[in-house]
Amino acid sequence: MAKRRKKLGALSIAMANLSGQGLRTAVMELLCFILAASIFASSILLASLERGVEQTVNRLGADVIVVPRQFAAEYSASLFSGEHCSFYFDGSWLGRVAQVEGVEKASPQLFIATLDASCCSVPLQIIAYDSKTDFIIQPWLKSSLDSLSERGLGFGEAVVGGGVYAKPGSTLIFFGREQKVAGKLERTDTSYDNCTFIDFSTARDILRTDVARENRLGDMDPETVISSIMIRVAEGVNPLSVARKINFMAENSPIWAYTANSMVSRASDAVESFSAFSVVLNVLLLATAALAVVCIFTVTIIQRRPEFGVMLTLGAPKSFIVRIILAEGLAIGLIGGFLGIASAGGVMLAFKEQIQTATGIPAFISAAGFYAATGVKCLLISVAAGLAASVCAILAVCRGEPIRLIQEKEA
Repeated sequence: MAKRRKKLGALSIAMANLSGQGLRTAVMELLCFILAASIFASSILLASLERGVEQTVNRLGADVIVVPRQFAAEYSASLFSGEHCSFYFDGSWLGRVAQVEGVEKASPQLFIATLDASCCSVPLQIIAYDSKTDFIIQPWLKSSLDSLSERGLGFGEAVVGGGVYAKPGSTLIFFGREQKVAGKLERTDTSYDNCTFIDFSTARDILRTDVARENRLGDMDPETVISSIMIRVAEGVNPLSVARKINFMAENSPIWAYTANSMVSRASDAVESFSAFSVVLNVLLLATAALAVVCIFTVTIIQRRPEFGVMLTLGAPKSFIVRIILAEGLAIGLIGGFLGIASAGGVMLAFKEQIQTATGIPAFISAAGFYAATGVKCLLISVAAGLAASVCAILAVCRGEPIRLIQEKEA
């Protein structure tokens, strides 16, 4: 028996056509590659920035924050980008601020930056809180770690953020002082993931060391200094009015009170600016890439008019020609888009820390579903660009009569 000939379908013919035009196919796939990769990367960066601002605002937990005015920008940057900071002022201000009308709770915090690993186990930000007055960190730690729900943190104990490479029960060394890791928090995709939390008694002990004293402490007394005052205002009281009262009282002092909204406004404005820039850039890129793919693909198809004319003359319906052209555009969009998304994801994963440092993003979103949804969206955009090119090419080819298509010569 004679072998049955394999029937050629629209997809197999389309793949053969693409492989036969290797250079042009590669150029069109490269355009879809760049389109998908750039939209995927910008979407991840923007969403991570927005989530970082949102999570930080939710975690801040204070209505008004008092810090040295010369370090306000530094503190704001530490909230969102995780930059390490150390600054101090006289703790006697705590009692005066607590007496301001409208203040319900006032609690101090201490910031100690390890800066590098020469003095400590790892370079990170240490945040100390006063267990007697704290209303922000202590409830968070207790709600996240059952082991601390009753007793709280003791002297020489620390809780590390989800991004710190330390396990519960291990020991960290900060400025020559050993700290036992009492627990580890889950990741929050904020700068707190790279922080260590300790009690005030432990922080005072660290500040007594000579190395810590050199870190902006100077001649100040380590037993009395604080870095910030976190304030919760009474119900129904406007935080801005409380901040103004504190600033009026401390007008000629080095400290200044900021509402939580004003403290995060710089980061919010930066995210909004980046978002607007990203949208404009992505729209321009989409238009440019789609136009280039359409032009190259249409020119290629027009040059193949005689080929399609022969197929139509031999009895192939126009719908078959349409399926071939659509299959080619679909393949270009799929292959270029998939490779672009995979490459962008791989680069972001390989250079995660460098990207975070350069952009100021506290942490990338860790939800796998978000990445899958973003990848599908970018792939659909790439495929849409390829199909748009196919539609333009179809309009350029299928309006002519078969005999006229055969008679046409390539320019």
